Amino acid sequence: MNSGNPTEQAGQAGAEQAVPALASLRGLLRADRARFDRLMAGFVPIYDAAFPIASEREDPAEWPARMSEARPANEPWMDLVVMVAGDGEAVLGGVAFEYYPQSRCGLLTYIAIDPAARGHGLARPLAERALAGLRDAAHAHGAALAAALAEAERPERLDPADPDAVRTARRRLAILARLGARRLQVDYVQPELPGGDGRADHLMLLRLDHDAAPLDTATLRAFLVEFYRALGVADPENDRDLKACLLECGPDVPAVRLEAPLLEFADAAVCLHGVSHEPRSAEPALHRMCPIFGSMEGDLLSYAFQESRPFLSHCITHGDEDAPPDSVKLDIEILFPTVLEYRSEGRREAIACGAPQRRVRGYLNRTRYEAAGRTVWHLTLRPAEGDWFDEYDLIKLIHLYDGVTEDTQLHRKIRFRVEGAEVGTVEGLVPAAVRQLVGVDITGEVGGAGLDGPMRVGGSGHRGTRPVAGTIELVERADDPRSLTAAIAAMRGGGVGDWNGRQAGLLRAACGVVTGIFDFEEIDLAEAEDTLTATLERDDAFTRIHRRTLFHVTEADRALEATVGTVGISPYLLVPHAVIVLNEDLLREAAARATEVLGDGKVRLPELETARELVDRNLKGLWLPNVFHYDTERELYRLGLSGRGADDQRDALKLRLEEIDSRLEDAWQHRRDMSQMIIAVLLAMVSLVQIYQPVVDTIDLFADDSPEASAALWRGLKFAAFTFGFAALMVLLWMLGIRRRKAGRED
Repeated sequence: MNSGNPTEQAGQAGAEQAVPALASLRGLLRADRARFDRLMAGFVPIYDAAFPIASEREDPAEWPARMSEARPANEPWMDLVVMVAGDGEAVLGGVAFEYYPQSRCGLLTYIAIDPAARGHGLARPLAERALAGLRDAAHAHGAALAAALAEAERPERLDPADPDAVRTARRRLAILARLGARRLQVDYVQPELPGGDGRADHLMLLRLDHDAAPLDTATLRAFLVEFYRALGVADPENDRDLKACLLECGPDVPAVRLEAPLLEFADAAVCLHGVSHEPRSAEPALHRMCPIFGSMEGDLLSYAFQESRPFLSHCITHGDEDAPPDSVKLDIEILFPTVLEYRSEGRREAIACGAPQRRVRGYLNRTRYEAAGRTVWHLTLRPAEGDWFDEYDLIKLIHLYDGVTEDTQLHRKIRFRVEGAEVGTVEGLVPAAVRQLVGVDITGEVGGAGLDGPMRVGGSGHRGTRPVAGTIELVERADDPRSLTAAIAAMRGGGVGDWNGRQAGLLRAACGVVTGIFDFEEIDLAEAEDTLTATLERDDAFTRIHRRTLFHVTEADRALEATVGTVGISPYLLVPHAVIVLNEDLLREAAARATEVLGDGKVRLPELETARELVDRNLKGLWLPNVFHYDTERELYRLGLSGRGADDQRDALKLRLEEIDSRLEDAWQHRRDMSQMIIAVLLAMVSLVQIYQPVVDTIDLFADDSPEASAALWRGLKFAAFTFGFAALMVLLWMLGIRRRKAGRED
């Protein structure tokens, strides 16, 4: 089914007019030809406007013959059901569908709604009437309907130079998804239509009869053979495209649920934050104020940090202050997987992406913390002109850094292109942006030349930068009944009556974005109320910190308006989040080092001392306090560190630091004990040397009188010396063993 209704909202309340009626043109063709002609004439302009692509169009002049009762019973037949206004003549829209008796399958070919009638839920009754008509047709042929199928454009296969067509295709898919459409996992090619313009390889095949079970491949094959033959293909069984479509099919063809977005955010920013480690540098650029960030960042800081700023942010994308805003940006293409899987409550679910390609504008910025040798990179993604992000897009981007809950592995599956060049996964995205804008490779090992000198990107030895957090800012009209702001306000005011209605759907979608989960359709009202409780209470905005995401929805943002063409997102959100990310990175490094040395029972004293120095420095010397002046940013800092567990982790690390101190004290005590034992042995040996000569003199006195006695004394002296040395060695080894056993018990 192709829908010519790009903004139809299935299930919404009716228009402020008389209740429309449905009329079957197949029935009117025989019973009232005059009315048939009038309604057909009313529908054709709607159809023509809805389907401008020649390869998808049929000649409506061919339809009466296909709707004729005189058509052989074993051939496909067609019906066109139109929706008319209360006067019975004005056509609001219509749906065309066909029944194929040999395969017992139906095909919904076209749905089109008059632009003046869109937004009133007309698609759903038309689709339901078509499905009922197909079931009746199958029953009239003495069988049950095997499957109800439909066609729809694949947005990624449309000409990107025609953004209107791409946008229309996205909206059609959203409507079809809300009508229950599931995508069949086949590479479908439509044969040339009568009066068409060649075969169409830009379509997908859908199943619309609300059956989640896989479609039997034999049934699909029978339908395609019958469909191809009806469109004039002489030998469909040997047709190259048909054979390729079914080539990799097993006994069944999976029907995967489609994304069904309700939200469109044209004025949206998704900022991905990643950390790189570089040594401290004397490069002047690192210490120079950015003309774009300078005043705004300084305005955020409290008095004590105004002159000696602990960090500096720089706009890299727009380095030339004389260039006009938005003149310098990155063209980035996001390639989502066609089908993604996620885990929810122990079950594995799959969902088909309606539009797997998204073109966005990229803005690269950085916050440099020179004392710690760290840089937080900020890559802001905004929809291309005339495009938008929906709730599924936002959740996928959140999973680039926070997808553990549903185990999507999207950080490994989403691919990117920067200025037309493949850059792979998200780990290569920031380095590619830096190479494009600065011409420097920042993925080298320590000792290589990086943007700011020798560096290793990733903070923990990884080549490339995977985001560790994200900031999402959405700007929308509060008076828009489809806005999140309006839906959240209604929920707070107790205005959500029907939890199955459209407003509840908006709230569920909002919960999905805030929490970063795909399973948001299962959220109940109590969960929604908890999820959509603001972290910061403000009348003019909704701000929520959830795990690694700072989520902000507002009607207007003056700071964003001033920097939308350079930074891409409000600096008043970006800078506080950067400070939180910096502190979290300090904690990650300290926690990893503490775990390493405390888990090693054979760690040496110098390693303990080095680890102790690092943990203490990160917790105290490098830790960024609440440097902000205004209450909003101070609360973001406080609630961000608290809500994301950084405060608790810091407290736990202080205890681990005490463990390291205890291990150090034991190591030093062991070293002191060993020193004392060595000294004692040395003193004993000195004592032996001191008494050596008197003993020799005594033996010499006996030697003249009794050589035998002298020899006996020498033997006794040697034996005593050996016994003493052996005993001293045994004592030393014994004490060493005690120390080792003690250390083992403590570990």
